[in-house]
Amino acid sequence: MHRLARGMAPVLIGALLGSCSGDSQPAAPSDVQATASSKVGLASAPLLAHMQFGIEEHSSPFPPPDEHDGSGHARDHVYPREVIIAAGGQVSFHIDPLHQVAAYQPGTQPEDIVVGPSTLEDVDVGPFILPNFRINDPTNRIVLGPPQQLFDQDWTTPSGTFDQPGRYLIICTTVPHFVASKMYGWVTVK
Repeated sequence: MHRLARGMAPVLIGALLGSCSGDSQPAAPSDVQATASSKVGLASAPLLAHMQFGIEEHSSPFPPPDEHDGSGHARDHVYPREVIIAAGGQVSFHIDPLHQVAAYQPGTQPEDIVVGPSTLEDVDVGPFILPNFRINDPTNRIVLGPPQQLFDQDWTTPSGTFDQPGRYLIICTTVPHFVASKMYGWVTVK
């Protein structure tokens, strides 16, 4: 017999005998095993996650050339689309130009965000103003990142933003990014 099989024989025989004992109830894990696995699950959620808000190196340059092929949508995404953190944790964003982060309470869905005359704002990016370019829907919003700029920026959510477990909606407030490119993601708090 192979060495591994010889060592496994008593285990297999015990398992077979146990299954023939007439007890149809599966064996319950011990309290020690259940407690250990629960702690492992909690320990696996980090206190800090990172999200890339826009991917500048993808697609056509900004402003797009006259023969623009519409591939600008490749850059207007959140990566990864979802992160998981422990309650009390934070998310650090690397924000590419012309994006703005907004986080909403658990239960808020993308279709709940109002995009209309009452929520649209102009954006002043220095050399020019972009009319009706930002969504400012405060309903269920818990935090708003720095405004759109013409340069990259790094921003971490303030302490206390994600204290309660749930699935938080994260959107880009730039109208064409949210509406046309579906630029949103999720922070799941365990």
